[in-house]
Order: sequence, then structure tokens, then C-alpha cells
Amino acid sequence: MQFEIRNRWSGDVQFTAEIECADDALISIKVGLAVKWGVSNRANLDGANLDGASLIGANLDGANLRGASLDGANLDGVNLRDASLDGASLRGANLDGASLDGVNLRGASLIGANLRSVRADLYDILLRAIPEVPALLTALREGRVNGSTYEGECACLVGTIANVRQVYYDTLGLADSSRPVERWFLGINKGDTPENSQIAKITEGMIVEFMDLVGLNSTVVAESAVQS
Repeated sequence: MQFEIRNRWSGDVQFTAEIECADDALISIKVGLAVKWGVSNRANLDGANLDGASLIGANLDGANLRGASLDGANLDGVNLRDASLDGASLRGANLDGASLDGVNLRGASLIGANLRSVRADLYDILLRAIPEVPALLTALREGRVNGSTYEGECACLVGTIANVRQVYYDTLGLADSSRPVERWFLGINKGDTPENSQIAKITEGMIVEFMDLVGLNSTVVAESAVQS
């Protein structure tokens, strides 16, 4: 049957979902609040089936989405800060523009996830910093990237490039916290490596792919690691 959330005064339909039981209705209420009004409340959506759901701009800050199914869901611009997606399925989900600061993706499946704008934005930055790319990859592999800060020994994408170039990050003209790739890098913290972080692993793959496209190779990376 169809579940609806209506405006208390006007009666206008604010959110609709197809449900089969009372539990689905509760989940629909929580998701509807997050999508339409930005209400977070650290929603408990443990095991929820949200396949194909449109969650554009939803506030799921701190939400429990352990084991949830989000296959094909549109998470463009969703706030997933500190959310738990441990064991969740995000196959084919659109994660472009999602904020991943502190998100737990251990055991989650991101096969086929749409990260086109993240990849394109990353490449746009790397094309302006080709000499620094090998050292960036080394820093990522050694757990020396922290997506939440532009400065310090462990910094974000732009901050790491600035560190390698030995300049202040603001002089690069690349810093913009709203960029898709910067929002993606929020999911990488100091100590995260491709071995223990799925976001770091996917990012490593993007950087290696870029290096192959522009003719950089693993020998250059090894030399960069020795110099650093």
C-alpha cells in the first residue's frame, strides 16, 4: 500500500512511499523527515530497504544504516557525517556530492557506485598538480591524509598537494569545501589506508588510473616515497 506524509494545515502530500508493514511505515517517516525537512535525530534505519530511494539533500547525520540496502539509491548531497553504513549495500548508488566526514563504511559494498563527478573533480585538480601526484599517492598509502583540514602534516587533497609543493594551500587557488572531491575526501582520516578504508581504496584506484592516463608509473611513486 502507499504511505503518505501530509502537511498538517494544507493537507498537501509531502512524502510518499510504498510500504508492506508497520515497520516500513516507521522507516518511511524517518526518511521522509530527513529528505523534506532535514530532521536528523540520528535516525535508526538498521537493515532498512531503501533500494532506488531518492534521498537528495537528506540529513542523515549520525544515522544508523548498518546492513541497510541502498542499491541504486540517489544520495546526491546527502549529509552522512558520522553515519554508520557498516555492512550496507550501496551497489550502483549515486554518492556524488555526499558528505562522508566520519562515516563508517566497513564491510559496505560500493560496487558500481556512481562517483563520476568526484572522479572528474579529482582529475581537474590533479591535472594542475601532476608533479605532486606521486607524493599524494604515497601519502594516501601511508595513512597521511586527513580530509577535514587544509593544513598540517596530514592534510586533505589540496593541503597535501600544498605540503608537497611547500606552499600555503590558499595560493593554489584550488580550495573549495563544496567541491565533490573535497566532500569525498572528508571520509578519509589520518591513519586510513587502502588496506583499512574503502574510501581510501577507491581513491587510490582513481589516482592510479589518472597516473596511467598521464604516463606516470609505479617507479615514480617509489622514488617519491624515498625522497619524502
